[in-house]
Amino acid sequence: MLTKKIIKENLNFILFGASGDLAQLKLFPSLYELVWQKRMPAHYIIFGFARTQWTHAEFRDHVEKSVRTHLDHVDDDLLSELLAHVYYVSGSYDDGKSYEQLAAEIHRYQPDPSAKTLAYYAIPPTLFQSVTQQLGGMRTQFSGPFHIMIEKPFGQDRESASDLFQFILNYFDHDEVFLLDHYLGKSSVKSILPLRYYNSVLNFLLQGKEIANIQISALETLGVEERIGFFDQVGIVKDMIQSHLFQVLALLTMSMPVDEAVKNIRREKGNILAALRPDQRPGSLVLGQYKGYRDQPGVPPDSNTPTFAALRCYLDLLDWYRVPIYIRTGKRLSHKHTYVTIEFKKSIFQENTRAQPNRLVLELFPSEKFKSTWSINMEN
Repeated sequence: MLTKKIIKENLNFILFGASGDLAQLKLFPSLYELVWQKRMPAHYIIFGFARTQWTHAEFRDHVEKSVRTHLDHVDDDLLSELLAHVYYVSGSYDDGKSYEQLAAEIHRYQPDPSAKTLAYYAIPPTLFQSVTQQLGGMRTQFSGPFHIMIEKPFGQDRESASDLFQFILNYFDHDEVFLLDHYLGKSSVKSILPLRYYNSVLNFLLQGKEIANIQISALETLGVEERIGFFDQVGIVKDMIQSHLFQVLALLTMSMPVDEAVKNIRREKGNILAALRPDQRPGSLVLGQYKGYRDQPGVPPDSNTPTFAALRCYLDLLDWYRVPIYIRTGKRLSHKHTYVTIEFKKSIFQENTRAQPNRLVLELFPSEKFKSTWSINMEN
C-alpha cells in the first residue's frame, strides 16, 4: 500500500532555479501541499537560489503568488506558515562564493546542525555539472545527510547520460542521488501498481498472451508556451515518451514482485525498459510539428523539433512476443486526454465474427477511472 510519508528529519530544502517556470508552476504549490498535509518536520527551511536579484520578502511574494494562482483553495494561515520558512539567495551557479553565502545563510536560519539537506535541480541540464561540482564542495560544511534531486532530461542520449552520472558520482554516492520523473507523482499513475497488487483479476488480464495491443495516448490542447527555450532542444519524444509514457508502460507490463520494496519495483521496471525495441518497418514512426510553432519567439525559423509523435514498438520478452505497443502524444491537438487502451485478443467465440474486441481503458485525464467494453457473440 502506498502511503503519504511524513518527513521526520529536520530539513534544508534548496531550490535551484527558484525564479523559473517549473518552480512557479509545480514546486511552490507542491511545498504548500506538504504543509497542508502536515508532512513537514518541526524545523525546516526552504532556500530559493537563482540569478534574479530578490530579497527574502520579494521571493516570498513570488511564492505566495504562485500558490494562490495554481491552487483552488488556499488556507491563509497555512500559507503564512510556509512563507515563514522561506528564504532566498541570489548568485551565480558556477561561483563558489555564492555557495559560501548560501551555506552561511542556511546555518543562520536552521537550528539543527544535523538536519538533512536536499537540493532540487529546477535548472537547465547545461547547469547540472556546475551545480553538482559546487555542491560537492559546499556539502563539507554540513554534518547531516546531503542529497540531490535531478529531474529529466538526464543527458541527450545513453552515452551522455552515463557520462553525466559518472561525473555526479565524483561528488555524491549513488544513494544520495534521486533521479525524478514528476509524472510518477500523478495520482492516476501512482494508482496503477496498487490496482494490480490488490485486483487479481485485473493483474491476470495484463498478460501478453491475452493482449492484442496496447495504446498509450497523451493529447494536449496547449502549445509549448513558456517552455519553448527548453522544449526546442529536446522535442516531444524526449519530453514525453522516453520518460513519462515509457514509465506508464513499464508499470502496466512489469512482473509484479512479491515484495513492494522500491529496489524490487525498480528492477522489474528496468527489465521492461531494457526490453523495449522500436519497430524498424516504414511507417512505424510519425513525427509532426503544429502550425505556428516556428513563429514563436526563441524558435529558429528552420526548427524541425517535433511537437507530435506516434510510434510502434515491442517488448523483447517471451510473454509479450509480437504484441504491438502504440504510443502517441502531441501539442495543440483538438482535445486534452490521457488514457491507455488495452485491446484483448478475440476469444474462440468471437473469431470469424464482426464482434468488436474486448478493451480495457485506463483513464488518466481528465477523469481517473477504469472502463471496459466487452462483446459477447450471441450468433448461432
